[in-house]
Amino acid sequence: MNLKTFLSTLLLMLLSIGVYAQNTKKPYVVIDLDGVATFYYNNSQPQGALSIQRYWDDPSWPNNVRESVKKVVFDLSFNDYKPTVCSYWFHGYSNLTEITGMKEYLHTENVTNMQFMFDDCRSLISLDLSNFNTANVKNMQNMFSDCRSLIFLDVSNFNTANVTNMHMMFYRCKGLTNLDLNSFDTKNVTTMYCMFSACNSLTTLDVSNFNTENVTDMEHMFSGCERLTNLDLSSFKTPNLTITRSMFDSCSRLTTIDLSNFNTANVTNMESMFCQCYRLNTIFVGDDWSTASLTDPNQTVFWECNQIYGGKGSKSSNYGRYVRADYAHIDGGTDNPGFLTKSGEPAYVSHFSPYAVIRGNTVTFYFDEKKIDGALPLRTKQDDKNWTSDICTSIANVRFDDSFYTFTPTKLSYWFYGMSNLSQIDFDHLYTGNVEYMDAMFQFCKSLYTLDLSGFNTAIVTNMTRLFSGCEKLESVFVGKNWSTASVAMSSGMFKDCLTLYGGKGTFYNPYFTDCSYAIIDGGTENPGYLTQSGELAFKRVNTVMITTLPVTEYTVGDDFSPENGILTVTFNTGETETVELSKADIYGYEKNTVGEQILRVYYRAFKNELTVIVKEKTPTPVSDISDIHSVKVWSSNRTIFIESAPDTKYTIIDLNGRLIKSASTKSTREQIKINKSGIVIVTINGASYKLSL
Repeated sequence: MNLKTFLSTLLLMLLSIGVYAQNTKKPYVVIDLDGVATFYYNNSQPQGALSIQRYWDDPSWPNNVRESVKKVVFDLSFNDYKPTVCSYWFHGYSNLTEITGMKEYLHTENVTNMQFMFDDCRSLISLDLSNFNTANVKNMQNMFSDCRSLIFLDVSNFNTANVTNMHMMFYRCKGLTNLDLNSFDTKNVTTMYCMFSACNSLTTLDVSNFNTENVTDMEHMFSGCERLTNLDLSSFKTPNLTITRSMFDSCSRLTTIDLSNFNTANVTNMESMFCQCYRLNTIFVGDDWSTASLTDPNQTVFWECNQIYGGKGSKSSNYGRYVRADYAHIDGGTDNPGFLTKSGEPAYVSHFSPYAVIRGNTVTFYFDEKKIDGALPLRTKQDDKNWTSDICTSIANVRFDDSFYTFTPTKLSYWFYGMSNLSQIDFDHLYTGNVEYMDAMFQFCKSLYTLDLSGFNTAIVTNMTRLFSGCEKLESVFVGKNWSTASVAMSSGMFKDCLTLYGGKGTFYNPYFTDCSYAIIDGGTENPGYLTQSGELAFKRVNTVMITTLPVTEYTVGDDFSPENGILTVTFNTGETETVELSKADIYGYEKNTVGEQILRVYYRAFKNELTVIVKEKTPTPVSDISDIHSVKVWSSNRTIFIESAPDTKYTIIDLNGRLIKSASTKSTREQIKINKSGIVIVTINGASYKLSL
C-alpha cells in the first residue's frame, strides 16, 4: 500500500470513529427546578445531566438530589433503550409521588437485577408494574422496601422463575392491605428474610403457591404483619431451611398456623419464632418437624403467646421455661407437654372464659374454667343489664387475677363506666395489645385521682371516644413506651370535664382540647399533652386556690373593675404554697352600670372563688348654701343631671368649649335633666358654677 492510499484509509477510519462516537446513545436523567426527573436515551446529553443511579451511595446522587425528585417522566427516546440492570434506579426518591411513561417506554426483558429499584420511595401511593417483563431477573432484594405509602402495587404478572433473592422485598410496605402473588414462582429462591416484615396493614396474603424447597432463611419473614388473620403455609416444604428466627413475630391476630409440611431438621435458630402472637391458639406440624439442630435448646420461642394449646390441652404461658424451645414439639399430655398439634388431629378446644366476681367493694377479673354462680360477664355496652347502677357505684377497687394475663381482649369499651366511687385499679394482669376499642372505658369514674396505664399497648386502638370523660377529680395519667394514638380515628370528648388533670410538665386541662390531640406525654409549652411519662413524678397538684388579699371592692357607676393589688394563694398537695396576682385569673360577672352588690366569679386552674363588690351611685357635688332658707345640691348619674333647689331656680348648662347645652328654670324641688352626650359640663345656678362628669 502506497503512502497516499494509507493516509486516505486512516482519514476514513478517523472520520468513521468520530461519527460513531457522535451517534452513540446513552441513558441519562435531567432534573428540573420543579423536581421533575426525566429519563432520556439519546446522543445529546446536556451539561448537568446525571447518569442513572447505580449504587446505594452513588456519589452523583447525594441525598439532597434524590429527595428533590417529586415526579419521574420517561421520555419517548427511552423506548429504544434495553437495560440489563435496574437496581437502585429510584432508591431514596423519598418525595416521589408520580411516575409517567414507564409503562410505555421502559422495557425490562433483558434486566437481570432489580434490587433496591424502588427502595425508600416512601411517598409513592400507587405503582402499576403489570407490564414488567421479569423473566430474566435473578435479584429482587429490597425491590419495594420502605415504600411506606403504597396502597396499590400490581405485580400480578411478575415472572420470578429465575429469582434467587427476595430478601426484604416488601419490607415496611405499611400501606398495602393485599398483594396478588399468584404468578410468583419461587422454586429457585434461597432467602426470604424479612420478605413481608412490617407490612402491618396486610389483612390477606395468599402464598399457597410458593415453592420453598430451596429456601434456607425465613427470618422475620412475616414479622409485624399484625393485621393478618389467616395465613396458609400448608404447602411450604423446607428441607434446606436453617433459620426461622422471629418468623411470625408480632403476628398478633393469627389464631392458627399450619406448618404441616415444614421440615425443620436443619434449623439452628428458632429464637422468637412465634413471639407476641397473642391470639395464636393452634400450631399444626407434621412428622418432619424437629428441634434437634437448634444451637441453643433454651431459645425463646413462645414469648407472650398465652393462648396456645397443644393437641392434648397443654397450655402455653409467659413464664419461665414455658416460653422455650423445649416445648416446641407435639403435645404429649401431662407426661410430655408441648404446645404443638399433630397435623391431621383436631385442635384442642378451650373452655376458658373471662368473667368478674364482686366481693364487698372489690371486683376481680378472671379467665379460667372455674366460673362460679353469681359471676358477671365482662361489660360490653353502656346499658348492660348485668352491670346495674347499684353494682357500679358499690365498687371501690378493681384487680385482675393472674389467670387474666392469658386473655387477649379486643374491646374494653364501658368496662368501668359509671363506677363513680372507684378509686383504685391494679392493671398488672391486663393485656391490651389486641385492643381496638376503648370508648367510655373510664367515663364517670368520678373518684379516680390517678391512673397508671404504664403497661397499656394502644398501637391498634381506633376508638378512644369519651375514654376519661367525666373523671372530674383525675389529676395524673401515667403511660409507657407502648402508648400510641397513631391508629385512633374517633376520640371526641376523650378528656371532657377532666377539670383537675395535669400533664407531667404542667400542661393543664383546656376545655378546647378534649380529643386525642393532647393524649400524649406532656412536652411542656412546645408540645403540650395531658399524660405523664411512666417513672416520672406527677406534676404538683393544686389542692386549693383562695383570694387572700382583696382588690378594690367599692366602685361608682361607670367605673371599670380593677384586680390590682388582689392576691391569690395556691396550695399544692405537697404542702407548698405560692402567691399569684389576681390579674392572672379569669373573672366574670361585673356590670359597671348596675348599682348595688355584685358577686363576681373568679376562676384559676379550674378552681372557682367568689368576690363581692359594691357599685354605688355617684355622690352629689357639694355646694354652699344659697340663702338661709334654701340650699342647692347638684350631681350626675347615667347622663342625667340632678338639681335639688327651690322651684323656678334658673340654671344654665354649657360644655367646656362654652357651647350652650340647655338653659331653663327648675319646675320642682328635684329636677332631672337628661343629657344625650358624655363628657364634662358646667352647671351655673344663681351665679354659682359646678363642674360635672357625664
